Amino acid sequence: MRERVERARRTTEEAQAKVDAIVKRFDSSGKPAVAGAEWTTLCDGPFDSILAIAQQAQDEANLHAEDIRAASFRILLVAGIDLTSVIAFGAFAVVHIQRRLARPMKILTAAIARLSRRDFDEAVPSTGSPDELGSMAQALETLRTSALEAERLQQAMNRFTADASHQMRTPLTILRTHISVLGGLIPANNEAYSSFKDIQEAADRLQRLLIQLLKLARADGGQALDQDSGTIDLREVIQEIAANHVPQGLEAGIDLHFEAEQRPFPTQANPIMIHEIFANLIDNAIRYNDAGGSVVIRLFDEHGKHVVEVEDDGPGIPDAETDKVFTRFYRLNRDQSRVGSGLGLAIVQSLAATLNAEISMSAGADSRGLRVRIVWA
Repeated sequence: MRERVERARRTTEEAQAKVDAIVKRFDSSGKPAVAGAEWTTLCDGPFDSILAIAQQAQDEANLHAEDIRAASFRILLVAGIDLTSVIAFGAFAVVHIQRRLARPMKILTAAIARLSRRDFDEAVPSTGSPDELGSMAQALETLRTSALEAERLQQAMNRFTADASHQMRTPLTILRTHISVLGGLIPANNEAYSSFKDIQEAADRLQRLLIQLLKLARADGGQALDQDSGTIDLREVIQEIAANHVPQGLEAGIDLHFEAEQRPFPTQANPIMIHEIFANLIDNAIRYNDAGGSVVIRLFDEHGKHVVEVEDDGPGIPDAETDKVFTRFYRLNRDQSRVGSGLGLAIVQSLAATLNAEISMSAGADSRGLRVRIVWA
């Protein structure tokens, strides 16, 4: 290429010198200073060298482009092989991880489903790995054994409660019979009459406690009761329960009101469970109210669900103790002198859970009293 460029430079210089010489020979005679063929040859001379340079430049450019194309192809080929390797490795990793996680997750999902159904008999299988999934399986197994033991203790306590209550009913009946006989023999002005009344009131409290313990044992076995459920008219059942408490309300100076539309409120439930729930709520609303107060029992539908509210205008329950009152035998300090066992709301909560019902408490109208609300489908 350099030689051709040098040759073209010399040819161009020579042609330029000849042109300059011809130009000097121009005059005013009108005759050509050089023949036309010679002039054409003189002018075309440098272009051959220039064309040769251009041709070689094109050839070299084509050669360089071919080298670039080949290099690019090699790069693409290597990149393609690398990308294929990455994709293959990624697919292998995904399959491997999926296989590694799928079985443990399936085991844990099945175990959680069983535990949620309170099926504690089958142990949680080991995932066979020491990672987080293995730790979760161990934690679930610990939870299962703890729940199984708690259920066993609960069943034992329920049996004891029921058996003890039944065993005590006979001697208590004998005791109340003798107290009744003594009541006819001891006149009211006798010095022993005050002691007799204390004994009578203690026997009454003991009888109520035994009745509540039996109810609680039945509530704890609510799943068996729930198997006997059928379609009932909630309005009819609750209205009957309210009517049965009218004498208690009259004796305590409490007005009872039942509010519901004049139509059926069908639901699937065991009437014994419904009776125990609302008999306890209405009894509490009367028992812990003040003379001259009132109790309102409302039944209505809301968002496709049945709602029953038992509201009184008594002293209510402080917000700090609304959760505590569902604890067995728990009683507010102010109510220690009243007759009661502290089991009524525990029975209500246990039966409501069996019915899959929601129970909540709030202040009544004008922030007075207590409103207990139970909602279920």
